[in-house]
Amino acid sequence: MSLRFLALPAALVLALAAHAAETSTAPQNPQAISIDEARNRIGTDVAAMDANNDGFIDAAELNAEHELRQAERRQRHAERAQKRFLAMDADADGKVSVAEVVAARSARLEARDRNGDGKIGADESAHRRHAKRDCHDSDKHDAHASGDGGH
Repeated sequence: MSLRFLALPAALVLALAAHAAETSTAPQNPQAISIDEARNRIGTDVAAMDANNDGFIDAAELNAEHELRQAERRQRHAERAQKRFLAMDADADGKVSVAEVVAARSARLEARDRNGDGKIGADESAHRRHAKRDCHDSDKHDAHASGDGGH
């Protein structure tokens, strides 16, 4: 059996594992779950990819799932961008001036300076990275919980 022939199934297994991890139905504030519960979630997520219910995930089904996840991410990104735009449009005129952008970004910088020393230290930058990741994780959870994502 050639390595080329084995590469596709190996890639499929890796993609399925990545998908299961990405679309997990984990709660927003994850707590420990049993291995059996995690296996059930993986099984449910992967079974949902089997569009023709033949018990296998073929390349077309995997590609369709991938395209669906990309579309969901694009939609969430567009919604976040719209919220940011509306938040910056202080005078609600449907346009964002340079002054409005500067004011919004300045406010975010000042909010990151948690200790009020006028500087953004490494610990404050690390906090921002974690908050951003938690926001994205929350978006995933919200989409999955509402039935709009994850499969």
